[in-house]
Amino acid sequence: MDIEKIKNLKKSKFRWLVTGVSGFIGKNILNYLILNNQIVIGFDKKKINKSDYDKIFGLTPNKKKNFIFIKQDLTNPNFVKRNKIKIDFVLHNAALSSVPLSIKKPKLVFDNNVKSFINVLEYCRLNKPKKIIYASSSALYSNKKNTNENIKINNLKSVYAESKLANEKIANLYSQEFRMNIVGLRYFNVYGPFCKKSGQNLPVINNWIKSLLLNKNVELYGSKNQTRDFVYVKNIVELNILLSLSKNKKKIYNLGTGKSTKLNDLFKIIKNNVNFSKKDSKLIFLEERAGDIKDSKANMRNLITEFKITNKYFVNLDTGLKETINFFKK
Repeated sequence: MDIEKIKNLKKSKFRWLVTGVSGFIGKNILNYLILNNQIVIGFDKKKINKSDYDKIFGLTPNKKKNFIFIKQDLTNPNFVKRNKIKIDFVLHNAALSSVPLSIKKPKLVFDNNVKSFINVLEYCRLNKPKKIIYASSSALYSNKKNTNENIKINNLKSVYAESKLANEKIANLYSQEFRMNIVGLRYFNVYGPFCKKSGQNLPVINNWIKSLLLNKNVELYGSKNQTRDFVYVKNIVELNILLSLSKNKKKIYNLGTGKSTKLNDLFKIIKNNVNFSKKDSKLIFLEERAGDIKDSKANMRNLITEFKITNKYFVNLDTGLKETINFFKK
């Protein structure tokens, strides 16, 4: 498998720019790169002190030396000409990624996601990294059964999806006009350690684990037969790095598992892995929410064929959920 290439990552020391480094995927990328002796420059709009690196990022004291954190609001174009740093690869995951939030505050989500992406590309145009990998989304498929990357995208269900489609078009323009090596990854439903544990608009796995650990009923918007393609964050991290280090034939790839899970079955799996102390929580059905997709499964043919990845590579849902539940308990 070509994925074996990243096992030799320690043999070469690269400089990686990770945007949204204090976010769910950003933290996982940071820890993976640091453990593999890489240098990471992290951008995030939050102010974070060095004394909090272990608490926020999970970095032990001896791992801090290869991490440079820079507080940066990516929507502000003034940052483009500042912080000129030598970088080899850029992994752009900063975004407002909530579909419900984009329904409530469409302008905020669209402006944030598109402005920040353009500014990152401008920053890269000046700093000339070898490759830029950015997060797109499976939300672009709406309820299409055919999720091949080449199908025509239309009838989007949320402003969040519109912002990601806009970014893909902008990436194509920059690739053509400025000969920049830019690859978009359409994430499906990512879960795992460092995920968001509290607040509004939690993803379904986060929300349900939290509720079940608190012995509360679980709320499901829409039908129990809805399906999702849940992909473990470790796979997302490794594939980001694989795409960075490899020659790629395409500019867009799906990142899922190619398997779909009914939400009713998801509830049962989580429930079987959570210890109850007070009561047996139930699944409560609510009206379908605007912007939600009913069914989702990634067509992984392009990535699997091109990089010789086997189905065994993907972490199975039961194993991934156990790791995620343990993270919540800690």
